[in-house]
Amino acid sequence: MSLAGVDVLAFSPHPDDVEFFCGGSMLLAAQAGLKTAIVDLTEGELSTNGDPVRRSAEREAASELLALAARVSLGLPDGLLGTDGSHRDAVVETLRELAPRVVLAPHWEDRHPDHEAAGRIVREACFFSGVEKYGAGPAHRPGRVYWYMLHHIF
Repeated sequence: MSLAGVDVLAFSPHPDDVEFFCGGSMLLAAQAGLKTAIVDLTEGELSTNGDPVRRSAEREAASELLALAARVSLGLPDGLLGTDGSHRDAVVETLRELAPRVVLAPHWEDRHPDHEAAGRIVREACFFSGVEKYGAGPAHRPGRVYWYMLHHIF
């Protein structure tokens, strides 16, 4: 199955954030026949509960339960998310490759710095992915971007 043309693409600062905070939406979308995918920005290597090996096993099990068409890990640094321009560039590249119609991203106001950074990076990348002169590859801007709640109600 080609990864291009994903209907709903959710960005997760760490493996498990999408599952906790918008997994129900992802499951409903897949059950409705939509092509869904998750992009993990980091491997969650600083996790208090677990480690990258455990996170990987959990990620595989959750991906199957959510009936995802794809799950991608960008391998950005946990705890340092958004501290380098290459982080946004990696998200732009992924948006152009997967060409999603809808993006789900963490709200940019949260107690965890990586969650805030992820929201900001995805917001900026969704804009710049549609700018032809930015980066490589054909421009693509998602039709809609929706923010999911983490620790703060909005």
